[in-house]
Amino acid sequence: MPQQILITGGTGFIGSHLARKLLSLGYSVAVLGRRPADSSLIDLHGGDPALDVLIGDLSDGRLLDRALGDAETIFHKASSYRDATGSPIEDVLHSNIRGTQALIAALRRGKHRVRRILFDSSISVYGEGNYLCDRCGIVRPSVRSARVVLETQCFDPPCPNCSGRIQPQATPETAALNGASAYARSKKTQETLMQSAAREVGFDLVIFRYATVYGPGQTSSSPYARFIDVLRTGGTVIVNEDGRQRRDFVYVDDVVRANVIALERDTTGVHIYNVGTGMDTPLIEFVSYARDFAPRQSGTPPGGIEVTGRMVAGDVRHCKIDCSLLEKELGFKAEVSWKTGVHLWLASLPATTASAP
Repeated sequence: MPQQILITGGTGFIGSHLARKLLSLGYSVAVLGRRPADSSLIDLHGGDPALDVLIGDLSDGRLLDRALGDAETIFHKASSYRDATGSPIEDVLHSNIRGTQALIAALRRGKHRVRRILFDSSISVYGEGNYLCDRCGIVRPSVRSARVVLETQCFDPPCPNCSGRIQPQATPETAALNGASAYARSKKTQETLMQSAAREVGFDLVIFRYATVYGPGQTSSSPYARFIDVLRTGGTVIVNEDGRQRRDFVYVDDVVRANVIALERDTTGVHIYNVGTGMDTPLIEFVSYARDFAPRQSGTPPGGIEVTGRMVAGDVRHCKIDCSLLEKELGFKAEVSWKTGVHLWLASLPATTASAP
């Protein structure tokens, strides 16, 4: 009999991709989410007895108990994001912290067979990561102040010791969790709750700290999906700061593959992994590349890019992570370059049609 799996947030972006993959591999999957299931998931697996779709909130105890059923493994992906610095604090707290508390409470009731949870966190928990200063070595700057940026006319953080120039370096899982946005704080709290519950309830735990995940099915809660939507209509994308802020863009198929590898490795205890490509790319390059290849309606000019020079309070300047632990322990390495991922994403979008005469 196939292993029973529950995906909280299973109707969301990563969750729906993972559900399709697990069903194709022969697993029995229950997905619990607040929004209707992805149409492609229903088209492919509607009526399949291996799939159970439950729509509702984790705070609904009866629904959650039903979702747990005979599940042996949970992928806990239910989360509110919108964007890392602008999410309404009430929504972040409800979805991320209270939702996790509700799941843990259900596990403590003991009416389940769960022995393992794989939880989605984010590299936002680090805040600004490791940087190299020629004078001081490896340093960790604090979250940037809008006042300091205005005074120095420099978006890059200075060395916290000598105020000199610093360069981003790969940040490992052992780095201090300095993230200050509402989203980062909620993820740090979730990690703490999950680790405490793993010890108290008695289940194995894998924590994934994702870099910037992108790809088909991403909703407008993601700024990158909004970029694509604007570019396809010939609109102007707004890029803050100078556009040189760097991100590790990891394609959703690679993220799903990391999840499946972790599922099929019989690890015990608590493990934390950065999940990304290990490469950091300037945001302006990502947006410019997408603009050049975004399919447009016939006659629609290419979209524009406006670099505002404005800083978003609490936003991280650069995201560069060390992904070697995941490769060493689970043999995972991202395979899709960000340029290939952009092409795959754009190719998945509905074909544009010529304008009516």
